[in-house]
Amino acid sequence: MNKKVELWFGLCDRDMKGAYGMLKTKNYVLAGYQCQQVMEKALKACIASVSTDDPPRIHALNKLAELTGLKREFSKEQNELLNYLNPLFIEARYSDYKSAVLSQLTPEYCKQLIVRTEEFLLWIKSRLSK
Repeated sequence: MNKKVELWFGLCDRDMKGAYGMLKTKNYVLAGYQCQQVMEKALKACIASVSTDDPPRIHALNKLAELTGLKREFSKEQNELLNYLNPLFIEARYSDYKSAVLSQLTPEYCKQLIVRTEEFLLWIKSRLSK
């Protein structure tokens, strides 16, 4: 694994810890945002594994997933997770969206979201270690 990939995965691990921390403090919007960040950085790690160029500076998870070459291997559940996480980048950052997001991010749902994100991250890491 090259240094850029290791750097991206290190950031993923930091953000996973942040998601769990936000869950513990009941900041569910930021926990969801942290999950979005984990997936964004994991996908950028995939791109960095096959390109000498830096990953694009975009936040659209589905576009990043297409660039990885792994999207065709994603399960239905993984694609659904990306679709759910994708707007959390914007929604968690802008206050006029927060109330709509907060109503969806119940404590139990947020915990499931974090677990699913962590499982997806481990799946991506396993694909790159082959």
